[in-house]
Amino acid sequence: MESTTAQPAVSLAAALEHAERLLETDPRLAAEQARAILEVVPRHADTTRVLAAALRLSGDAESGLAAVAPLAAALPNMALAQLELALCLERLGRTAEAARAFDRASALEPRLSEAWRGLSESLELLGDHQGAERALARQLRASTRDPLLVEAATALSEDRLGEAERLLRDRLKADAGDVAALQIRLKPADDAAVRAAVAALAPVARRCGVAVLLNDRPDLAKETGCDGVHIGQQDATLGEARRIIGPDAMIGVTCHDDRELAWDAAEGGADYVAFGAFFPTATKDASHHAEPEILEWWSEMMEVPCVAIGGITPDNCGPLVRAGADFLAVVGAVWNHPDGPGAGVRAFTAAIAAATQG
Repeated sequence: MESTTAQPAVSLAAALEHAERLLETDPRLAAEQARAILEVVPRHADTTRVLAAALRLSGDAESGLAAVAPLAAALPNMALAQLELALCLERLGRTAEAARAFDRASALEPRLSEAWRGLSESLELLGDHQGAERALARQLRASTRDPLLVEAATALSEDRLGEAERLLRDRLKADAGDVAALQIRLKPADDAAVRAAVAALAPVARRCGVAVLLNDRPDLAKETGCDGVHIGQQDATLGEARRIIGPDAMIGVTCHDDRELAWDAAEGGADYVAFGAFFPTATKDASHHAEPEILEWWSEMMEVPCVAIGGITPDNCGPLVRAGADFLAVVGAVWNHPDGPGAGVRAFTAAIAAATQG
C-alpha cells in the first residue's frame, strides 16, 4: 500500500520511481514527492517532467505547462519532455501547439504510443484528416518489423496511396488466388498500434473483397469497424463477444482438438470453428495437436465452416483439404515465402486445387 505522505528520498532513483508510481494512484502526492526531490536536486529533468505530469493529472495543466515548457525548450531531444508538453497543451485546448509537440515526441521516440494517439487526434480536431491518416501510417511503420507493413505504411505516410494499395492488393489477392479473410494479429502490440494497423489495412482489404478479422479483442474489433473477431479459449466468451460486436459480425472460435468445444461454439452461434495445431508452428506455443480425422467428423456432422490452423504449408495442406477443411489459416508459408506473399498464396491455390481433384 502506498504511503499517504510524501516520503524522504532514500535515493534519487528510488524516490523518482515512487513518484512515478504515484501518478496513477495519487497525482497530488506525486507532485509533493517530485517537489521534495527538486529541493535536493534542483532542475532534475526527469523529476521536473514527473512534477508536470502530476500537476496535469491533478487538474492543474496550466502549472504543469509552466513546469515542463522550460525543460522541453532546454532539452529539445528529450522525447518524454516533449510528450508531457504536448499533453499539457492538449489538456488546455491548445490543439495546434499540442500537435507540433506530439509530432516532435513521436519522431524522437517512435514507440511512444501516447504521442501517436495525441498527434492523430489533434490533427483530426484541426481538420487535417489526411495528416491524421499519415500519423497512423507512421505509427504502424514504427511499430512493426514486417517488411510488407513497413513498405505499405511508408507509402501511406508519404501520400502514395495508390502504391500502398497496390502493395497490399498484390499480397492479399490480385492474381494470387482467393483470400477469404485477413486476420490482424499483433501480439503484444498496444491498442494504439492495433488501431493504426486496422486503419491502414482494412480499407485496402475491403477493396479486394477480403474480410478483416481482429484477433482476441471484440471491443477493438467493434471500435475499429472490423468485419469480425477471432477469439481463443482464454479470451472473451462467445456470448460476450457477440454482445459486444453485434449480431451481424463474424465470430470464429479456437477449439484446439476438442469436439465438445467445437459443438458448443457452433450451438452458441459461432460463424466458424478452428481446429489445430495440425503441424508444428512458430507463430504461437501450440500445446494442442489435432489430427485430420476431426475435420472429417466435423464436415459430416455440421454445416458451420471449419478452419485448419497450425504450421500449414502448400506441401502439407492436402490431407486437411481432403478431410474437409473449409479454410486454411496460414502465416509463415505466405509472408515468408522466398518469392513474396503473392507467390505464397498462389502456391496454396495450386495445392488446394490439386487436393480437391486428386
